[in-house]
Parts: sequence; C-alpha cells; structure tokens
Amino acid sequence: MPNYFPFKTLGLIKGPFLKVKIFHALKGGPTLKRLVKPKIYRKGSVLFGKDDPFGEMVIVLKGTLNVMLEQALELGEWDIFGKELLGEIIISSRMSPPPSSPSHPPSRAEVKANKKVDAFVISANDLQLLMKDVELKKVMVNISPYLSGQIRLHFCLPLLSKLPALEKVHEKALEALCKQAVPVSFSPLSVLVRDCSDINKMFIIVSVRLRSYDKKVGILSKECSDKFLGEELLQQALNTDSSDNLKPPVSTILIRAVTKVEAFRLMASHVRWMCQEFRKRFYEEEWTINVFKKWFPSR
Repeated sequence: MPNYFPFKTLGLIKGPFLKVKIFHALKGGPTLKRLVKPKIYRKGSVLFGKDDPFGEMVIVLKGTLNVMLEQALELGEWDIFGKELLGEIIISSRMSPPPSSPSHPPSRAEVKANKKVDAFVISANDLQLLMKDVELKKVMVNISPYLSGQIRLHFCLPLLSKLPALEKVHEKALEALCKQAVPVSFSPLSVLVRDCSDINKMFIIVSVRLRSYDKKVGILSKECSDKFLGEELLQQALNTDSSDNLKPPVSTILIRAVTKVEAFRLMASHVRWMCQEFRKRFYEEEWTINVFKKWFPSR
C-alpha cells in the first residue's frame, strides 16, 4: 500500500504546481497546501487497474509511472495521471443541480510504479472544491486540446443537434462547428444581446439566469430559459447562398444576465462556413441521387 510521506516543503507547493498548466486557473481558489497530499508509491505497486474507477489525480514529482496502454506510456516529473477526472468535474459542476460528489471515470489502463515514486494526489472531492467558482474560460485555456475539445462537444453538440434548422446537418459538420466555440463569461447585469444591434455571434449557454425585454409586445422583463441565443444568424446563413456583403440580422430584444453567465460563443463567420459546407454536401448528394436515377431508372 502507498504511504504518505512527511513533506517539509509543503508550504512551497503552489510555486511548483504552477509548472503544471491546468493549475494556472486556480490561483484564486482554496490553497493547494490545504487540499493536496504528498504520497509515496513503492516500486511495483499498482495505482489503478484497468477499468477500475479512480477517484484521485496523481502528479508525479520523482520517479516514473508505467501506463499500460496498447503502447506503454511512461509518466515522469510533473506529468499527470487522471486528467479525465478533471473533465468529469468541470461537466458535473455545471449541472443543475450539481451532484453532491463527482463521478469516478474508469481507468483506461493499468498504472504501475516502475520504481519508487514521490507524488502529489488530489482526491475527486477536493478537486471539485478546488474548481468551485473557477471560470470555465480560464480552465479551458489551461487543459489539453483533447480534453477541451471533449468539453466543448459535451456542452455544445446536444444543443445544436436539437435545433430544428440543423436536424439535417451531418454530425461531423456540427462537431467541426463545436471546435470553434470559445468559452466566455458575463458578470451579473451584463448585456448579452442589445436591442436594435447587429447579431454577429451566437451563444450556447452553459449556466445562466437571463431576463429579456421585448419592445414589440411590451414585455418589460421576463425570465429567459433559452440555452441558445442568436438563432437568427443561423437562419440567415442557412437561407442565403452567399455570405458576400451580407448584412447581419438585427435583434428586437435586449437580453441581460441576472447572475453570472457561462457560455460558448460562435462567431458569424464560423456559422456561415458550417452552413455553406452543409449546403455543398446536400447538393452533392442530390446530384448523385439524380444521376443514379437517370442511368438506373428501374432501381
């Protein structure tokens, strides 16, 4: 069994930890000194078995870990095992209501200490506490492209797929659009959409309370439960063959944040590109079907 070791430099933990990119976003959170535990793994000890749920993230200080994938992977100084746990916590913390404790994803491989390993460990519960109130946009720029891509797909793809205007769009095109989504945040009372202004971006809402004001129907202020803002831009891009000299649609309502808002932003250029790709693919498929019917009318 791995043992905790007396670590006299525990007070200096934050400086070395900032060598690990994902912790750059956590400067304002609870002190790492209070939540991170030093640990020793003896030579040959198994940290996690394949498919075993793991409930802690391991940061190697000294020694090496062997990750038994199809091609063995060796983790050395300041490498991390358990980044999937971070993704689970980021996603679960944005659920409504959030779960009392994070889920433990299964390990994709057996992880074994090649020799004595000094490490820091953070439990799932402590990691959840560490991530509390940390802005999504700060986390996203400090994690791997693969993990940030998975988080984008988790939040954006289901909402885009539910839009009636996109029901015929191939999932690969939607996934490509999700990759262009940029995480943003708004403080309370910030204006996301201003009435009479051009709509040149769309927002996919992660966590939000919004209020809208509609001059036309005289509604002063109502709770807005939309998870998608700027659909007019999408409708315009789907119904227009060319984006050259295209004037953006104009908003008729004002939407303001009631509380802090986290969202993903898609610019007009990305939306129009996706719609053009969809239209091109659709016409190619129609052309192929028509040619096939012409040459093989009995089939």
